[in-house]
Amino acid sequence: MLSDGSLSCSAALPLSVGARLTSSRCRYNVRMSESQKSHHSGLEPLPAEAPCLDAEIPGAVNLRDVGGMQAGGVRVRHGLLFRSGITHQLEPEGLTRLRSRLAIRTVIDLRSDGELHQDGVAPFMQHGIEHRRIAIYGVTAVTPGERRERFHQMARGEFDWCERYQELVVEHAGSFVAFFEALTNPGALPALFHCAAGRDRTGVAAALVLSVLGVADEVIAQDYARTGELLMPHLHRYARMRDGLGLDDAKMAVVLQTEAGVMRRFLSWLHETHDGATGLLTRAGLSRDRLDLLKDRLLEA
Repeated sequence: MLSDGSLSCSAALPLSVGARLTSSRCRYNVRMSESQKSHHSGLEPLPAEAPCLDAEIPGAVNLRDVGGMQAGGVRVRHGLLFRSGITHQLEPEGLTRLRSRLAIRTVIDLRSDGELHQDGVAPFMQHGIEHRRIAIYGVTAVTPGERRERFHQMARGEFDWCERYQELVVEHAGSFVAFFEALTNPGALPALFHCAAGRDRTGVAAALVLSVLGVADEVIAQDYARTGELLMPHLHRYARMRDGLGLDDAKMAVVLQTEAGVMRRFLSWLHETHDGATGLLTRAGLSRDRLDLLKDRLLEA
């Protein structure tokens, strides 16, 4: 617990429980179950996309409901869990609607200490919303020179996102456990979780939740891939980052692109290396009772 009451759970998953990363590029092949193959082949249509709520919540970025996806014989409940990009630019009316229309009780902020210091936090408490910090340190948590080089690799299409996601869940397994525990705390839902763009840390967190609930890999990958498109209207919000990194709008747009294949490979690696999201999280300390509670709350009866 930090002095400001936030959580910074940096415990890594021990290598002894199978936290093996690829040595360079993400080389995992995608192996799908029969149900996943039917989604991939188009024999069974993917679910209708949850609408982006940016127009309804002034100042929101890439805000959407995680609910509605098929999870075995049931669906993920609508209106209980939302994901988004930055929230510190939410307008007063947006904050009001976050509480009045979406009934949000908790905002789980996955940003690093540096991001929080630089951008600040929206006045959630004034609107009856709890702000909960669970820091997960992404590509922003490196030296300025390393950060600049990584973003230029992204702009050139040379950055291996799949490998980065592998590192993320291994190095910050404790933070993801804390995230799941926060979702199952009494009165936490409906909740919104976010990072900066709502793609990487948020995308991995969403993938873990959906995978635990039983959503097919291909559905998760397609949902992940929506983020790039949904961020395009918000390029101006990342102008300071763009200018500081020496990028133009075209290169920044490439940085924010999101490909389903990245998530497919990551999930395949997760199944092969950690027995899936459930295996990863339980070995990192998440109790089965918490997992069962999350399923009870987020899956339709």
